[in-house]
Amino acid sequence: MRIIFLILLVALVALSESDVSEQKRRFERDLLKRSKRRWVLSAINLEEEWKVKYPVGILRVFNDQTKGKNVRFQISGDGVEDGVFTIDETSGVVFAHKPVDRETKQTFHFSFDVFDKDTGKEIDKKLSIDMDVKDINDNAPTFSQKQYSATVEENTVGFLPVRLEVSDKDQENTENSIVTVSVIKQTPLQPTISVVHIQGELYQLSFEGSFNYNKAKKYKIIVQATDHGNPPLSSSAVVTLNIEDTNSLPTVELTVCSLLRRLTSGVTNLIKHVSVPALSESHVSEQKTRFKRDLLKRSKRRWVLSTISLEEEWKVKYPRELTRMFNDQTEGKNVRFQISGDGVEDGVFTIDETSGVVFAHKPVDRETTQMFHISFDVFDKDTGKEIDKKLSFDVDVKDINDNAPTFSQKQYSATVEENTVEGFLPVSLEVSDKDKEGTENSTFTVSVIKQTPLHPKIMVKQIQDQVLYQLSFEGCFDYDKAKKYEIIVQATDHGKPPLSSSAVVTLNIEDTNTHLPTFKQMHYEAHAQELTLVKEVLRIGVEDKDKPNTDAWRAKFFFIKGNDEGIYNIETDPKTNEGILSVVKTKNYDRTTLNNLEIGVKNIQDLFVCENFKAVARNSQPHPSSINITMKMIDSNDPPEFRPATTTVYNKEEEEPGKVLFTPTVYDTDSDNFRFVLVEDPAHWVAIDNKTGAITTTKNMDRESPYVDADGNYKIVIIGIDDGDPAATGTCTVFVNLRDINDNKPTLVNTSLIMCGNKVNKVVVPVRDADATPYSGPFVFSLGDDESVRKRWKLDPSFGQEGSLVSLMHLPYGNYSVPLVMQDQQNNVGKETLIVIVCDCEDSHSCRSKKPLSFNLGVAAIGLIVAGLLLFLLLLMLFICDCGDKQFKYLEPDEGNQTLIIYNQEGGGAACKAEPALLLSPSNGITVTDGIKMGNVQISEMSPVMMQKIENYNSSDYHMPREFHNQRDTLRSYEGQNIYSSWGSNRMSSWRGGSSRFQHTLSLRSDVRIAEQIDRKLSSIAGNDVGHPLYQPCMYTYEGRGSKCQSLDELSLSNLDEDLHFLDDLGPKFKTLGAICQQSIQEKNIQL
Repeated sequence: MRIIFLILLVALVALSESDVSEQKRRFERDLLKRSKRRWVLSAINLEEEWKVKYPVGILRVFNDQTKGKNVRFQISGDGVEDGVFTIDETSGVVFAHKPVDRETKQTFHFSFDVFDKDTGKEIDKKLSIDMDVKDINDNAPTFSQKQYSATVEENTVGFLPVRLEVSDKDQENTENSIVTVSVIKQTPLQPTISVVHIQGELYQLSFEGSFNYNKAKKYKIIVQATDHGNPPLSSSAVVTLNIEDTNSLPTVELTVCSLLRRLTSGVTNLIKHVSVPALSESHVSEQKTRFKRDLLKRSKRRWVLSTISLEEEWKVKYPRELTRMFNDQTEGKNVRFQISGDGVEDGVFTIDETSGVVFAHKPVDRETTQMFHISFDVFDKDTGKEIDKKLSFDVDVKDINDNAPTFSQKQYSATVEENTVEGFLPVSLEVSDKDKEGTENSTFTVSVIKQTPLHPKIMVKQIQDQVLYQLSFEGCFDYDKAKKYEIIVQATDHGKPPLSSSAVVTLNIEDTNTHLPTFKQMHYEAHAQELTLVKEVLRIGVEDKDKPNTDAWRAKFFFIKGNDEGIYNIETDPKTNEGILSVVKTKNYDRTTLNNLEIGVKNIQDLFVCENFKAVARNSQPHPSSINITMKMIDSNDPPEFRPATTTVYNKEEEEPGKVLFTPTVYDTDSDNFRFVLVEDPAHWVAIDNKTGAITTTKNMDRESPYVDADGNYKIVIIGIDDGDPAATGTCTVFVNLRDINDNKPTLVNTSLIMCGNKVNKVVVPVRDADATPYSGPFVFSLGDDESVRKRWKLDPSFGQEGSLVSLMHLPYGNYSVPLVMQDQQNNVGKETLIVIVCDCEDSHSCRSKKPLSFNLGVAAIGLIVAGLLLFLLLLMLFICDCGDKQFKYLEPDEGNQTLIIYNQEGGGAACKAEPALLLSPSNGITVTDGIKMGNVQISEMSPVMMQKIENYNSSDYHMPREFHNQRDTLRSYEGQNIYSSWGSNRMSSWRGGSSRFQHTLSLRSDVRIAEQIDRKLSSIAGNDVGHPLYQPCMYTYEGRGSKCQSLDELSLSNLDEDLHFLDDLGPKFKTLGAICQQSIQEKNIQL
């Protein structure tokens, strides 16, 4: 019975165990690629408690964006501030300076930056990596307690009530942290006590046999935990068991009930001490734990299936029998088996419903599906009920070597600088194999199978976990011998048969500094003047065989000797690569001097020498070239040197002229003869002796002058000129500090102040004194001797930098004169009269302005104004209506101008019998225009001679109808009057421009007034005026020919036949005058 019980117990423990799921892999990649940039890291190697000589290099950083640049690498992150890690700024090599403990810090987070040394700018983005510390077996497994104690009943079966918890600080899931716990000593020896692994860090004591209280009441067991590291480490603990007496019966009398009781006790004891998760995982068959068992047993029921074997790409005849299902609950029943799960719906698996045989119908690919999860059911065909619970299990597909390892790229390309130090190349190879991990099929080897050219030797090194590989080389590259390399790498797995693939790597070698620059000439001579800065004294040419316009070609000049004082400088012309020697610091030489300079040259990039594909050490490389330069510094005439060049002298203001203020001291190595000139004396207070340089006052110096600064200093500048050729000049500045005296009286800042009578009754009186302390304030204020002033005003306070004037009574608004006496600290008195303006103030302290006069109209006044306007309008309308009925009558002008005046009359008038030459005949009325009045006149007689001329003018801008009416001879008019018109013209011009229209009438009658007088006189003669019998018309002759007295007509009509078109354009001045006259004429016509 004990044997049966132990079998059941072992089965229970076996069910509680589960497979550990695979952990995730972590890959530290050395080559990190980005768009348009790339970082390269060599293999990272950092082991905890590393027993090496520190500092030690652990990796090298490289960035392909740094080609041809002067760069600086920088590291930051964990351990940097603590001094654990540093980086070489130039080479990018990372060093460790002390050992690290993985149990303290498992991972270090680093960040790398790279900067351009010349510009200080970042070349590429920051690279961040995590570096794991490689674990070593430096920690032994430990028990949670050193001493364990438990009480065990004598009749206990199976597990003991002792739970051991063991832990190891080393890296999990490695040999260093895997622990085996065992009993190394037991007292007494029977029964045999052992250790069973329950789960994780949990272990349980068990025993085989039985305890006998009568033989042993106490047991001491020593258990030991040992890891699998190299070398293995261990620790131990002591367990004490106290046996408790129970009812002991003979073995032959044990019944089934006692056996069941013991079984129940053992199971209860197990449940007590085993964690719930461990028991739950052992009884759930549908979890990830897979059991490859041929016989599965359960309480009261049992499934049986033969071994399942499924290989990928199985080359057999399909369908192929895989296994047969059986259930011991189906005996004597008509059953139906059913299958479900992966591959069933796809037709990969089927089951014979009656026999339970499982078939595969097609080959499977493990790389597509690694595992099939299948479930089985069994039903009673008669009732349709489920006979037993579902059986689920996972079928693994057996892997075969059907996939060759592959590279992530078929072609790789990289640029390698010629001076790259042997080690890793910036080429990372990522290789993968689809076959099952951890098998020979997925394990592969990467190697170089072909290389052109053959030197230096290029190899492949594994970086981590058969995924990442990197190219490395031994020796050095020589750009002059090979500019390009082609490497074929191959990856071959370890399967049967082995499969392989290859990739091609192209390396482009970039030229670096492998040749030193050499001087074109070995000796130079140059000269320069002393005390003179020269930008370019000499150009020095060099030659270099490296690639032009690169750091390997650009020259870098330096002084070897001769420039200890820093007088010279040499720079490189970026275009020609020449050295430019210049003088950057002045020096005074006593005589012409020869300076010998030695200058060397090298390249910006360090020299790299590769001989027979072996790098030459720097101490064995050739030395840079050098040349000698003889520099002649020509001594020139040195200027006089004032000692000191700036000085301060002291003098009292207002002191009498003639005092010598300063006599300079001058030093000159080239001359002893000087002349002195005064160059700055803004107030013209001093004079200078041109031989000795002595400065003498010529006027009183006033400290309060605007030429004196706030500190009382007056500035004088003199120069000394030697007799050299050319003459040199030195400068000296003299400050005269003027001591103050009390030569200024206190005065008012403002002679008039405003007192706001509606707000305050006092004003502040500010005072100024041009003197300094103690010749100025505080001041003593007092009023004059006028008693009327003292009745109105007082001073409060009357002592201080300013006083306050207070009114003693309410003052009417106006201006008040207040005499003030102001006395400084030295009793120097100033008297002034202050005008105080008392007024009404607004918000600001200013008098309110006068308000403008205003008045208001009442309702009655407004009514009278409206009535007057209405009356005026009424009278205006009546006047217009009355004037509309009257007709215009022509009025004879009676003006005193343009009348006939008799000159040189001798005696009475001569008898004249001449009669009018023109007789007027009855005619219709015509329009008469005299330039001022216009009317309609009835003509009784008209000369038969009449000329009428009509001219029409047309243009694109205006239309002007023009009409001329010419009349000649005498007109005898209406109401017995004879009107004579010598010539008349009517002209009307119309202008249309938009909506405007104007009309004007122009009269061209000449001498109208004279003509009228003559006409009246002739009319009177023709009428035989009895009042003047002596004045009858007479016939006269004129210079021998007869005349009918037509001379007046000739005078008035002499221009009848002339062309009058000249009147159309008389110039701008006449047009202006005509417009003014025309306006006056129109106004008169309107009045008519």
